[in-house]
Amino acid sequence: MNNTIDAVSVHSVAQRVLLVLILSFFVSIANGEQVVDEDTGKPLEGVFVMVRWTASAANPVISQTVCYAFETLRTDKNGKFDAQFSWNFNPFLRDRQRSVGLYLAGYERSPNDPHDGHVAVMRRFKGSSDDRLKYLLDRRSIGRDCVSPRENKEKLGPFYKAMYEEATQISTSIEDAPKINELKLHWESSVLPFDKEHRYSGGTPKPQN
Repeated sequence: MNNTIDAVSVHSVAQRVLLVLILSFFVSIANGEQVVDEDTGKPLEGVFVMVRWTASAANPVISQTVCYAFETLRTDKNGKFDAQFSWNFNPFLRDRQRSVGLYLAGYERSPNDPHDGHVAVMRRFKGSSDDRLKYLLDRRSIGRDCVSPRENKEKLGPFYKAMYEEATQISTSIEDAPKINELKLHWESSVLPFDKEHRYSGGTPKPQN
């Protein structure tokens, strides 16, 4: 009799613990994460948030790191975004990791960002316009290993467009033209309809209506 009561008690406690964990998880999703300005502490609206999930894929010879999910979001007026779970339950993926890339015109990620999954810190970019153009060109690789050509327009197109528009606004010399054109080409390529010609052609693509 006592053994039966003990078993019921243990099962009841386990259920309560599981319920608390589930509720905690959904509360964390509801609260979301926030991006703030380092100098003012105020939330930053409209930040592009590129979330990348990677894991080690099971392989009989050697494990391989793969990107299994990618999402692009924008922060709201409170600087909030929600991307804490990929909803991918593939049992052959282990050591799952999540990384977050941020972009906002005139800003960069602060070296003081705690990377704690709750608050991300950005600061005004420190450098010349030429430094900024180089920074923008470096950002082009974000998500490229995660997003298929079919998903480019939806997931990366607006981000590429925003970087190109910033480049045109900060340009101070005709010598900046090649860098600006690179960003423009990158954006235009991302919004083209997907087909074999656009995927494999080495020519300069032209946006279509």
